[in-house]
Amino acid sequence: MNTLSANLKTGHGDCLAFFCSALCTLTLYKNANRQIIDLGFSGGRLLARLMQEPGEMIDRDTLTAYAWPNRVVGQGSLNQQIYTLRKILGDEKDRKIIQTVTRRGYRFNPAFVVDQNNGSNTEPQAGTDHASSLLAISRAEIQRKWTLRAMAAAGFVGYILTSHPSQLFASLHIMGGHTVTFVETKKDQLKQLINLTHGLSTRLVSLSKNPMELSIVTIDDQTYHIYCSGQAGANYISLNDNELHTVSDTQLRECIEGVTQPIH
Repeated sequence: MNTLSANLKTGHGDCLAFFCSALCTLTLYKNANRQIIDLGFSGGRLLARLMQEPGEMIDRDTLTAYAWPNRVVGQGSLNQQIYTLRKILGDEKDRKIIQTVTRRGYRFNPAFVVDQNNGSNTEPQAGTDHASSLLAISRAEIQRKWTLRAMAAAGFVGYILTSHPSQLFASLHIMGGHTVTFVETKKDQLKQLINLTHGLSTRLVSLSKNPMELSIVTIDDQTYHIYCSGQAGANYISLNDNELHTVSDTQLRECIEGVTQPIH
């Protein structure tokens, strides 16, 4: 069993978990078994917001606005989503992981956060084997998550759905406070994508002062889709093979602009 990518402890005994905020999935590791659970867009956003500030109380309005951006939902939706996350994490009885602050909000218990760094460099390095963070993503998952996250990118989503096979492969990395996910159509080409776009991902992260989720997707080996998501929204740009190393900082900022904001 490989649990090197685990970033959460759970209430399921010795079961550890890996939360991928970019894909809204939670992978449970127990003994030799691995189970990938789709949290859904709102569930993934809610857990991501709680984990951005472990130990800090996040008020209900802030959590609701983050999990359901540009939508008006009742308090019942937040209550139900919190219950669902607790159940998945094995926390529905003790409520030690996601703690309730009465009449105010919720707090993620920092005792259940696993330190992934262990003093090592967390930046993806060219030529490094990233198989421990490999995930297979179905076409339905890509359609649901990306359509919900960026309705303005409907044409982009449609292109991917008609162009890629039934599965994509992803490798997730943590760069400081940022999450970077590389997505490819072929498992054996994922490492090449990471190597080719290492400089690009580093530039994007350096241009963003606030936490951001970044996805770099290639479908036809000639076009690279750069998807940026943050607290304030989502955006994307597409680059061809020739532009990969010549794109300006101004163009990259267009992808970042408006999607991040400071955490208060």
